[in-house]
Parts: sequence; structure tokens; C-alpha cells
Amino acid sequence: MSERVPRELQYLIRYMESNYMQPLTLEFLSSFSGFSVPHLIRLFDRHFGKSPIDYCIDLRLSHAKLLLKDSDLSVSQIGKMVGIPGSSYFGALFKKRTGMSPGQYRKKIRQPVMNLKDVKDVDRDD
Repeated sequence: MSERVPRELQYLIRYMESNYMQPLTLEFLSSFSGFSVPHLIRLFDRHFGKSPIDYCIDLRLSHAKLLLKDSDLSVSQIGKMVGIPGSSYFGALFKKRTGMSPGQYRKKIRQPVMNLKDVKDVDRDD
């Protein structure tokens, strides 16, 4: 990204990062930023390689991954917290974007990792 991100778009990104859990439509983002919907879509594509809605979904899923890793909240609760109501939709969207269900992701990310010191201690014959 060699071209500088316009100040209005930087401000919109900060707003989205702070309010990703709220309903964010293209129309609202357009009105908030002062860009027309088509221009906003072009700007996001130029600077981030994705649409404003895809950017928002990525934000939501990033936060969902943190909650899956660090909390015992249900998948349904996490979906609601990150602004994707409906556990079926959240699960389908998560799987489409990550290749695994939220439950599979949680199980995988929480698997204990044996460190090298533990492996050496197990192999030792004392």
C-alpha cells in the first residue's frame, strides 16, 4: 500500500474497530465517512484489498477468535458479542472464513503445547 490512506477513512477504520459489535451497514459507513457507497467500496478495495463489510467481518472474527481462546463463553454468546447474531450464521461464517467450526477452533487453539524442556525431561532416564 504505497498510497496514503485518507484521513476520513482512517477515522472510519478506528470507528469500526471500536464498534464492530454494532450493526454496520454500507449506508451507515458511507454516511459516517462522507464517501458515497461506491467510492467507499473502491477506497477499501484500493487500501485493504476487501470491501468495508468484509473488513468488518474480519474484525468480528478476529475478536471471536480471541474470545474462543480466552473465555468459556458459548459459541452463541460469542457470536452475539462480536455482532454476528444467530449461532448458525456465526458458525457457518466462521467455518467459511477459517476452515473450521468455532468449536473445532477452540479445541485446536487450546491444545496444550509441550515445550522442549518437557520433552527432554520425559526422555531422560534418571
